[in-house]
Amino acid sequence: MIPENLPKTENNIEKKEGIGPKRIFVEIGNGFSSVARVGGLEFKDNNYYVGVDLGQKDHSKGVSSKNVFFVEAKGQNLPFENSSVDEIFLGNVLGDPDIHTDVLGSILSQAKRALKKGGVLIILETYTPRRDLGYRTVDYVLGHRGFKKIREVKFGDPDFKQEMDKYYGPSLPHMLQDREFISFFEKQ
Repeated sequence: MIPENLPKTENNIEKKEGIGPKRIFVEIGNGFSSVARVGGLEFKDNNYYVGVDLGQKDHSKGVSSKNVFFVEAKGQNLPFENSSVDEIFLGNVLGDPDIHTDVLGSILSQAKRALKKGGVLIILETYTPRRDLGYRTVDYVLGHRGFKKIREVKFGDPDFKQEMDKYYGPSLPHMLQDREFISFFEKQ
């Protein structure tokens, strides 16, 4: 379940208390190289990171922030209340051929449920688009699930490296350069 020491989201706190995170960033399928560990985003003050993965052994090594949490859970059963998350990140998840399409559909449904209205689903694919999961396919699938694309960065774009470093740091090798992308979708 969700860590007990994660401050409740603004949806669950009386406004008069004025507490709660400004932003909850969730990574589904974080693995050992999580955004909190290798990416360039900072999780401090009222910004929180929650990594969700099936196996969470030693994932906190190398992370020294009290605002970073790792939760053992399935992406198709996220331990968050409805409309309580600001951003959800799927890095090399949708194109993973080991994840059945029904499971992917459940993950996307859970992401939509957990995201606040106007929340952002970030899709990054660098080395797993083996399903021929091009950005056009992602647009179609998410468009039919109540998301609207607000931005896209593809390999070769001037700001691709800068965006990539936010999530995976500068050491990520580029395997399928012409098919690498980061897409940002807003929950409608």
